Amino acid sequence: MAPQIYRDPRNLMKKEYKYAIVGASNDKYKHGFQVYYKMKGAGYEVYPINPREKSVQDDPCFPNLAQLRPYPDVVILAVHYDEDESAGEAILREMRDTGFFRIWIEPECESDEMRHFIRLHHFDYIEGVSIIEEIERDLYGESGGKSW
Repeated sequence: MAPQIYRDPRNLMKKEYKYAIVGASNDKYKHGFQVYYKMKGAGYEVYPINPREKSVQDDPCFPNLAQLRPYPDVVILAVHYDEDESAGEAILREMRDTGFFRIWIEPECESDEMRHFIRLHHFDYIEGVSIIEEIERDLYGESGGKSW
């Protein structure tokens, strides 16, 4: 079966979905913090995944997907490739091994090796689209709350 490439991010943005945020962090300068903060604030059910954190924004943090029950509907990879180039490939292997195949890869978190792995193992995915910008569009319209 061919992978589903999501063209419209709204197909993966459903309030009833559970989201695992890989790279969620307490460091407000990290992308994982921003994604987690924005999604949680917008009312999405989010679970932080980060082996280096015990909790994120007062929520218990899971070291990996295997520890999270029930499994999420969507995994969001929010670790920039230049911060940890092995994180994306590791989470894809873990997803494959647990039978979970739906991932949202944030901009600057992807690599050619990950794209190849995704296609080889028939993941459903979206990449290069910022979930933060999509949430802001939902909240504020097309301008995303920006005045320019």
